[in-house]
Amino acid sequence: MTDYITIEQAARLLGMNEGSVRRKCIAGKYCGAKKTNGAWAIPITCHEKFRQPTHLIGSDDLSHLPANKREAAIKKFGMIQQCEEFIAGFMSQGGYRRQAIEVFAAKNNIGFRTMYNWFSAYNKYGAMGLVDSRGFADIAEPSFSQEAADEFLKHFLTPRKLSVKLCYQNILYINKTENKGWKIPALRSVYNWVENHVPKPVMILHRQGQKAYEAACAPYIQKDLSEVGPGEIWVGDHHQLNCWILFKGKWVRPWLTCWMDMRSRCIVGWYLSPSPNQNTIMIAMRGGVEKYGPPDSVKIDNGKDYDSQTFTGTTKTERRKGYIDEFLFAGLYGMMDISVSFAIPYHPQSKPIERLFYTVDEQFTKTIATYCGNKPENKPENLNELLENQKIIDNAYNFDSLAEVFGRWVEVYNNTVHTGVGMEGRTPNQTMALRLSKRVISSEKLDMLMCVWSGKLQITKNGITFKGLLYGQYEPKLINNFGKQVRVAYNPHDLRQVTVYEAESMTRICIAEQNQLIKYNHAIDDEALRTAMRKKAEITRAHKNWIDKRGEQYHSITDLTIKALNESTVKTDSQEKKTPALRPVKTPLDLHLDEHLQEQKQKLVRKAAGAENTRIVDMDLSSLVQKQPERKLRLFEK
Repeated sequence: MTDYITIEQAARLLGMNEGSVRRKCIAGKYCGAKKTNGAWAIPITCHEKFRQPTHLIGSDDLSHLPANKREAAIKKFGMIQQCEEFIAGFMSQGGYRRQAIEVFAAKNNIGFRTMYNWFSAYNKYGAMGLVDSRGFADIAEPSFSQEAADEFLKHFLTPRKLSVKLCYQNILYINKTENKGWKIPALRSVYNWVENHVPKPVMILHRQGQKAYEAACAPYIQKDLSEVGPGEIWVGDHHQLNCWILFKGKWVRPWLTCWMDMRSRCIVGWYLSPSPNQNTIMIAMRGGVEKYGPPDSVKIDNGKDYDSQTFTGTTKTERRKGYIDEFLFAGLYGMMDISVSFAIPYHPQSKPIERLFYTVDEQFTKTIATYCGNKPENKPENLNELLENQKIIDNAYNFDSLAEVFGRWVEVYNNTVHTGVGMEGRTPNQTMALRLSKRVISSEKLDMLMCVWSGKLQITKNGITFKGLLYGQYEPKLINNFGKQVRVAYNPHDLRQVTVYEAESMTRICIAEQNQLIKYNHAIDDEALRTAMRKKAEITRAHKNWIDKRGEQYHSITDLTIKALNESTVKTDSQEKKTPALRPVKTPLDLHLDEHLQEQKQKLVRKAAGAENTRIVDMDLSSLVQKQPERKLRLFEK
């Protein structure tokens, strides 16, 4: 409760230069003087001149009050001043501040609580806090010119977060140097004015920013999830766990990529990794799709990983222009007929999974020995010592062991009763079991879909260039589409081959293998050279004979179309009422699945037989079969 003055104020009151006062502070001449943020603060109890009423209570502060109330407030302040002097002497003899106030109050026939309240009111509101406000409604309102208040807010409500004191000093300087004639109350009264007149949401928005405002103050639409079916909408996001684990001999903080069902709060898919990316999203989604089937819709973050072209089929720039791909466009969501909605930036309420991450931190991460806290101020004091402790290092989690433990926690979470809106005392697994239908997709289709998809590429005379590698130089199906734009699906862990699709219709073209490059200025094997020349000749011959194959091509397309139409007319068997109806997911890749698998088998067989370079001739030998003359049946032979 002790008041302090600055070096400048002390020098002015003592008639000394600031350097002399500063040196006395350093030498300890002023008892209780302390340095905070590079500035000295001197207690007013250090010198009698520091306790002058004219310094602590300005006449402007109380000038608008009735005389009796102004005199009563000044009398209270005089008692506070005397008490401060008594406290200084009492504490110099080894006593405590509270004891000094009790003794002083008893000597002056003032209750201890009353004296204590005077100190509190003065420290909080300044001179106005000592005014008796009974019978005078506006008694506590300081006199503050509107122009001065507006200028103060211009300095105060900015992202620079200037302190009240600094803004106060600025307007005092403007008022003095420019002769504005503003009426400005004391600093403590300005603190009170800010608290009572500047709404908290306004202060947070202008000083802390849009994100803090949306999280703390902005109203949001409350969602009724009772109309949403279990398994229909998934929410996905990344979250860095607040703990350290060992990875390749170093301490790292693992990332959790997670998908949660919005209706049931069930964790459907998750994956732990050193850093989040497209691959971790696909692994987490695949785990959920395999166990629960694909959802009807997903709500995702605006981040570059979840919002990537691999998943949505468009770049963020294209979507901002209003360009949205239809069903047959590239993108994992679109090919499984999953609609996509994006979370509102700076609006955590639009992503219910944020609450799940808080639960993970409270129930799981905090139990780990290397927990590091969710904020710097929550960091354990002995964390650095723990990370250097050999016993902790020997027993530390790695990604495999952490995934095993976290998987067990997920099972417990999914079988724990939830009290959220629409849960009605059920567990996530129990709520998920209530769904009436379940979308299904075959593992073969999932294998194709869960590859990583590229952006648009162009076929050149040497095939496709992707990630600095060349593919499909002598692939006839690829060369026949020379100049077209395509996309490739690939396994990021095995780039020896890629699967090529038309960029727009997603029609599968072929599997393209990585080109074999011949080193310049090195001896060339004769057989390898003949093989390369033979492949080049085959491509040229195929182009010359292409016109003779058109009839066969049209025939194959007709046959394929008839098969596709026939497949779509097959009706699924009815299911029991208690079992969710299975809804097969149709994707643009369905028509090419058999061809894809057959071509893979052929390549494996040829490779196993050592016939990779053998040319396969596809000939129609039906014309060589001699036709038998047609024999007519006669009723009566002669």
